[in-house]
Amino acid sequence: MKILSAKAVSAKTSLSIPHIRRAAKGGSFPQPIRLSEARMGWLESDVDAWVSAIKTTSEKGLKNA
Repeated sequence: MKILSAKAVSAKTSLSIPHIRRAAKGGSFPQPIRLSEARMGWLESDVDAWVSAIKTTSEKGLKNA
């Protein structure tokens, strides 16, 4: 199990850090886990699953276009 920083999640998804945090707060992105009072991170498996779901949704949309 690997934990990713906000910067690593941003690099992996091409989303800005503020957008990632807003999406997580809004429920459209995986929730971070608290590592300490000042530090949060995302499970790499959660981020990978989200990317796969977005890719599948995007591919379905292109096939129906």
